[in-house]
Amino acid sequence: MDAPAAQSGAGREGLERAYVLPATDAERAVAEAWQEMLGVSPIGAEDDFFELGGHSLLATQVASRLRTRLAVEVPLRALLTTPTVRGWAALFAATRDEVEL
Repeated sequence: MDAPAAQSGAGREGLERAYVLPATDAERAVAEAWQEMLGVSPIGAEDDFFELGGHSLLATQVASRLRTRLAVEVPLRALLTTPTVRGWAALFAATRDEVEL
């Protein structure tokens, strides 16, 4: 299941958060995955997954894509309680660091 039809091609109209450019490779990977699944562009580092139209089933699908791309598994519960691009990127980076130690 790809981007929801209602969100497909949607921009940032109606969002209260200002766009913050993703700064790290992990942030860019998360933002890109969210853009693909949510159909919203651009997605910034401080954007909230749920405010952009995401839900738990979609979070599972996005997490699966990121797990494949970044070769790191992060518990879904952690991702759901940290719903920003920056938050997800930090979780993936921290988990990768733990695996590499």
